[in-house]
Amino acid sequence: ARVLRQEGALVVRQACPPAVADTCRQHVDAALQFALESSGEKSSAIEYIPWMERTHEHAEANHRWFSNVDSGGFRRDLRLLMAPAVLAVLSHVLGCIGGALCESLGDPELCELAALVSDAGARAQTLHPDTRDGDVDGNGGSEGHSLLFTCFVALQDVTEDMGPTWVAPRTHCGAAHEALRAEDPNRFGAEWGVAAPVVLNKG
Repeated sequence: ARVLRQEGALVVRQACPPAVADTCRQHVDAALQFALESSGEKSSAIEYIPWMERTHEHAEANHRWFSNVDSGGFRRDLRLLMAPAVLAVLSHVLGCIGGALCESLGDPELCELAALVSDAGARAQTLHPDTRDGDVDGNGGSEGHSLLFTCFVALQDVTEDMGPTWVAPRTHCGAAHEALRAEDPNRFGAEWGVAAPVVLNKG
């Protein structure tokens, strides 16, 4: 918990068994296909279809199953239900980091549960925080740390050529968020120059 609060990020390997990750990935693939068909789409490996080009029924389904995501072409943020395959992954992951989360947050609540799916052709996203500015106290309140943690679990091996997620330690504060918006490259580099891609094995 101390390292998590200080660094703002942790990489935990083998948080769940590969077989559990495989089962969850199969569930996500099936859920994604259902959501796409309900939204009038055949595949996620296409540019995002604008709302005005959807029927009312398809637009409602799209709103129900998908959240907004930066650079949405060839990329989908699929809302997940508490299916057994999903719960199995959560059980293993919380067994690894649940103690640190409780120590850091007190009585944490799950705010969002989703699968971020990227296909070949997805544009790289720019560096960005996964919390809004309002979640970060730049004046030192709560030790200057965010009260919202984002946890990514790799359901497949993530290699360098796939465009892995980049993590920037110690940028979970208002000063780093301000630097991200600043036009001064020196200030940006000082705060976010530590960012690095995270290559992972599934689980």
